Amino acid sequence: RAALMEAQQPISLSRNRELVGREVEVLMEGNGKGRTWRDAPEIDGIARVTGAEGALPGSWRRVRVIEALPYDVIAEAI
Repeated sequence: RAALMEAQQPISLSRNRELVGREVEVLMEGNGKGRTWRDAPEIDGIARVTGAEGALPGSWRRVRVIEALPYDVIAEAI
């Protein structure tokens, strides 16, 4: 598992970098965390959203992705 995750990191980071600067919709899960249209629960990373800390779970927020991490993205609420 560790070897597979290590091999996957540069691929995932490259895909996340494609989102930097883009505006996307995020389904909020609470605590400033949510998921983009391509992120499956329990499998994929999350979107860490600043400015949406009080968003209710299940609500949608439009965000701008500002940073890519190997499995997650950092975004700001618009």
